[in-house]
Amino acid sequence: RRFKIYVYIVKHDQVVAAVDAENSGLADAILVDAHAAEMSELAQWINDAGTHVVIDCNGQTGRESLPALAMRPAALHVHYLGFPSTIGASYIDHIIGDPIVSPPELVGYYTEKLLLLPTTFQVTSHKTRQSHPFADGRTSPLPPMRTVGYVEGEEDLRLYHGFPAAGPTLCNWNQHFKLDPEFFGVWARIIKQVPNSTLIMLRYPEESEPHLRYAARQMGLTGDQLRFLPKASLTEHLQRTSFCDLFLDNREYNSGTTCTDSLWAGVPTITMPRMKHAGRHAVSMIRAVGG
Repeated sequence: RRFKIYVYIVKHDQVVAAVDAENSGLADAILVDAHAAEMSELAQWINDAGTHVVIDCNGQTGRESLPALAMRPAALHVHYLGFPSTIGASYIDHIIGDPIVSPPELVGYYTEKLLLLPTTFQVTSHKTRQSHPFADGRTSPLPPMRTVGYVEGEEDLRLYHGFPAAGPTLCNWNQHFKLDPEFFGVWARIIKQVPNSTLIMLRYPEESEPHLRYAARQMGLTGDQLRFLPKASLTEHLQRTSFCDLFLDNREYNSGTTCTDSLWAGVPTITMPRMKHAGRHAVSMIRAVGG
């Protein structure tokens, strides 16, 4: 049976992303630009369409659609993916999870009924990666491999991306608000104990970089043992991630998309699951790929 799908775009960056609808898997959906709509207007649109099920993918993340859903525009309201916890609202009926990220012992912390996928809740695809070519026209994430285990021009590519030419490279690509001081200290101790190793992080946001550099110096890191790289195109980011030896996950607020990027790039990922939804993302995805 076919479904009629409406996609209500409530964030400006989602409007930009939806321009490439076919590569985004939205070719058969009806896209509605709602980023400037009043919440009462959005609720009316949803209701007028005769919607049976609304799947909210934003949650409490800023420009959310929750005020519209509070008006009960559809028969069933489901939350998926966007907010890593219960929404805590009576007008959200279900939340999509899995047995790892939403184990039975945590059911009492959800106001929603759980809908559990069998492996991992984070369904993902990197088909759209190939729609973001490099400046030289290549669309492959890596140049041709000459022999197994050696990528032609790898050293030049490492330097181009801001990596050291050699030595173990550990990375974390998350926004800095997800970090906690104690675990950052654990990473610093690892770098100090592994010869010629480097910790690479994303410069996101730029304002916190000097503070993290200061903390790293206080913990004994010197020179280029801690490096920050700018945000990059999707394809370039996947390529530079492939040069990392280990992805270090956050403890309290796990990686989401950044974890899937690392797994797609073939990089081993280490995490420490906690007893909350936000602290169990990575182990869910690692288990799904056989970890």
